[in-house]
Amino acid sequence: MKVLKRYVRNRYRPEACMIENYVAEEVVEFCNEYLHNINPIEVLIDHTAVDKYGRSITSGKSHVIDISMLRQEYLYVLRNLVVVDSYIEEHKEQLRSENSLNARNEIWIKNKHIKEFIE
Repeated sequence: MKVLKRYVRNRYRPEACMIENYVAEEVVEFCNEYLHNINPIEVLIDHTAVDKYGRSITSGKSHVIDISMLRQEYLYVLRNLVVVDSYIEEHKEQLRSENSLNARNEIWIKNKHIKEFIE
């Protein structure tokens, strides 16, 4: 019960708050599985340690994201959009038709798709 009590933000509708906050935590944990360099909700961060990725936004300094990480995040977002599913399949079919030698090699198709689809 203690775990559920911490989700309550609105005492007039505790059930809705519990569900909403529980689902929000589950979504963050799900995203943590696919995005690297992100800590789960339960893990406390040592704020006294020097952060190798820069400071927070409020400090006024910006941080440049590595292009490979940006592409990985962009591809992740595209893969999880239902609207893009037809384009993904169309791109894979195009790769198969253009490369008849590697058309049956699914690993090659997958790797080529990852490299070319986001460009």
